[in-house]
Amino acid sequence: MLASVVSVLSQAISPVMGYFEKKEQRKTTEKGIAGKIAMKKDDNAAQVDFNNQEWEIISKRGEPDSWKDEWVTIVITMPLVFHYLSVFFGVLLNRPEIIEASSAALVSFKDLVGDYGLLLTIVICAALGIKVLK
Repeated sequence: MLASVVSVLSQAISPVMGYFEKKEQRKTTEKGIAGKIAMKKDDNAAQVDFNNQEWEIISKRGEPDSWKDEWVTIVITMPLVFHYLSVFFGVLLNRPEIIEASSAALVSFKDLVGDYGLLLTIVICAALGIKVLK
């Protein structure tokens, strides 16, 4: 009985502990970044070498007030939304020419952009914070 209670409590607490461990790790990395920049300034160096984790933290500094990711996601997914709405209204109004025109526009858009599926996958994964390409 006691073992099952401890097991349930440890499963409930582990995500919280993971959050605080990551937060502490980010603080430590921030201090390391500040130290690297200060050392390079003292040496009058023009370039600072950062690892991937440090670059991620630096890039996240200005993002809390940024709509850049959301804007790109909206623009890239807009053709699918318009196609869906066109098909919906084409069926609703019994106008097959709307559906045909929408399908033709989507095909020409795919020809213009190239591999639209890959682009859509990259943008959606980036919006979710998943790195697809390095």
